[in-house]
Amino acid sequence: MQQVSRIVPIMFFVFVLCNSWVLINLLLTLIIKAFTQVKYDIVNQPNEYEMVNFVWRRFRSFLGKGSSPPKTTQLNTTKVVTTDDMQSSSSVKEFPNKIDKFLEYVNSTYFEGSLDFSTKDSLKSSMYHKGYVGNSI
Repeated sequence: MQQVSRIVPIMFFVFVLCNSWVLINLLLTLIIKAFTQVKYDIVNQPNEYEMVNFVWRRFRSFLGKGSSPPKTTQLNTTKVVTTDDMQSSSSVKEFPNKIDKFLEYVNSTYFEGSLDFSTKDSLKSSMYHKGYVGNSI
């Protein structure tokens, strides 16, 4: 048989060690990913005892043994304005001003103030004229 260099067994050992390291890391990655997914699924799963309790209460109320479920009431036609309604309507009224501020910020940051926001057509024409639209990267 031929004589082999002494470095060949060392290189083979390093090769096997590196391959084992990579495969173990892949295996651990799969295990960690699966564990994370299961953990996420467990948190988002409905509680089975709540479902059983709900079905049992509905069954008992159907038989007349338990308390009856709450009855639906008539729809009240008069609307009472609450503070939540007032806050949401004020948010809706502030929305156009916030959009204008946002567009001004984008115009000054990315377009050096060169866009014209007076009408939709002028905005389109200024974007096409400046070369911001239609250029492929």
